[in-house]
Amino acid sequence: MGLPVGATLVIWIVVIGVLYWQVFRFLPPANAPAESAVWSMLLMVVILIIGSWQLLRTLPVAEKYGAWDAWWFWNYHAKFLSRPDLWERAYTTGGKELLAARVSHSDYPLMLPSTVGFLWRLLQTTNNLIPFLVGLFFTLLIPLLLLSELARKNILFAGLVFWGLLHNPRYVDVGLTQNADIILAFALLSSFVSMYHYQKDRSRGTLFLWAAGMGMCLWVKNEGIALAVAFFMVYLPVIFRNRENWAALLGIVPFLAALLIFKIGYAPSNDIVSSLAPETLRKLSDGSRYRTVWIGFSD
Repeated sequence: MGLPVGATLVIWIVVIGVLYWQVFRFLPPANAPAESAVWSMLLMVVILIIGSWQLLRTLPVAEKYGAWDAWWFWNYHAKFLSRPDLWERAYTTGGKELLAARVSHSDYPLMLPSTVGFLWRLLQTTNNLIPFLVGLFFTLLIPLLLLSELARKNILFAGLVFWGLLHNPRYVDVGLTQNADIILAFALLSSFVSMYHYQKDRSRGTLFLWAAGMGMCLWVKNEGIALAVAFFMVYLPVIFRNRENWAALLGIVPFLAALLIFKIGYAPSNDIVSSLAPETLRKLSDGSRYRTVWIGFSD
């Protein structure tokens, strides 16, 4: 958009402040006994320390530049976005053909690379520690969200889930690849949690967060677009029952607007979709193939 970094930072602070207000002003007052709350807090601190220690043990095995698709296109996109001259040459000069020729998977949404690129520009560096820390941040957010939700039911079970997830080398490995998969996973999980609470309290705050989670899915990966559409269609009846809360759906607007501007104005056609032959499209529309798959899974 051409905004100065300082102005962009102020906008983000305002957006985060609005989100914070939307969430916490709808939280019910605590009614647990003070002694129980103290013990729960102490146990939560112990769980967090153990989980963080377990995660730190795995950091030495993380790849410096991330997995191949991290340095091949996620961080590569971020390099273009971190410098106005590169952005102008790759994304505006010469149109979509130049973008497709210069940037691999150039139609992919830009949530991850724009975040990394913004931080690089803000800090005046292109250090690879930045995309690593972004991945680490979301890798921690998922178990923390599960911990905070499950602790309402049973804090010991919540701690076991938290520790078990951070103890899983496959999960940590995926989280630290510097790819967008972990962000998509967090967006989906937060959407499920928000919709669960919305079905209980019917508050605008939780619906706003659900819409924002759907927006993250849209803006993080092409696969997230399909997931967000499916999720939205499933919960459409729930949303229509409370029309007074529709304003909270504005949570999706910033992400949707960014996606539409990028897809319509800058991004070339998807390289995989554009290479599909008519025969492939015919197979995709053949209902008998789907019935065969369904029967196979049923058996």
